[in-house]
Amino acid sequence: MTAPLLSVHDLAKSFGGTRAVDKVSFDLAAGETLALAGLSGSGKSTVARMVMRLIEPDAGRIDFMGEDLTRHSGSALRARRRHIQMVFQDTNSSFNPRATVASALLDPLNTFDILPKPQRAHEVRHLLERVGLSPGLFDRSIHELSGGQRQRVAIARALASRPALIVLDEALSAVDASIRIDLLELLLDLQREQGISYLFIAHDLGMIRAIAHRTAILDAGRIAEIGPTQSIIAAPQTQIGQQLVAAAPRLFHVADQP
Repeated sequence: MTAPLLSVHDLAKSFGGTRAVDKVSFDLAAGETLALAGLSGSGKSTVARMVMRLIEPDAGRIDFMGEDLTRHSGSALRARRRHIQMVFQDTNSSFNPRATVASALLDPLNTFDILPKPQRAHEVRHLLERVGLSPGLFDRSIHELSGGQRQRVAIARALASRPALIVLDEALSAVDASIRIDLLELLLDLQREQGISYLFIAHDLGMIRAIAHRTAILDAGRIAEIGPTQSIIAAPQTQIGQQLVAAAPRLFHVADQP
C-alpha cells in the first residue's frame, strides 16, 4: 500500500487555556482532495496553519512526504515548503502591497531556484496563462486587479514552486459565485493534469461536494465524522454534519466530484 502524502497524528493546540484543536488525525493521499469543514471556530483553519507550520502544535505529528515536519525548522523547513504551499482567503493581506504580478510570481521561482534565471519571466507568463489570466498583466500592480484576478494570481504563486500539496484556507469564500465556479473548475483541472493534492478548508458543503474526495467535519476542535464526501452529504451521521448540509447552497452543478 502506498504511504499517504500527508499524515496528521493527534494534533492539538490551545490558545489562552482554550483547546482549539484536540487530537485531530487524518491522512491525505497523493492526488486526493480532503476537505476540512466546520462552523467558524471549529478549528479547521488552525489545523491548516499547523500543517503549514505557521503556528506550532502543542502536541502531535505531521508527516509529509515521509518526514515529520514538526522536527524541522529554519532552512530545513523552508526547503520543504517548496512542496507544500498555501492559498489564503484574504488576497489584500497575502500580497506585499507594493508587489506587481511579476514580482509576486518571481518570488517563489527565485526563492527555490526553479529554472535558470533567463527562463523565469517566461515561466511567469506561462503560469498566468495556466490560471486563466492574460500575460499582459505581468507588470500590473497586484492591487489594481479584481478580487477574482488576485485569487488566480495567488493560485499561480502556489503553483510556481511545483508543490505536491496546496492548502486552501477558505480561498474561494470571498469571491463571487460565478468566479467561484470558475476557480473550482481550475483547481480540478490542475489536479487532473499535475496530480496535486489539496487540503481544502471551507464551511460551504456546496463547494466541498464539487471538489473533495473525502471530508472531515470538525466540531469544537475535534473530528466529528470523516468519510467520502458524497456519503457525508447524503447521510451525515452527526448533528453538526446535518447542520452544515442543511445550510449548503446548491452549488452542485460544477463538475461532478472526482
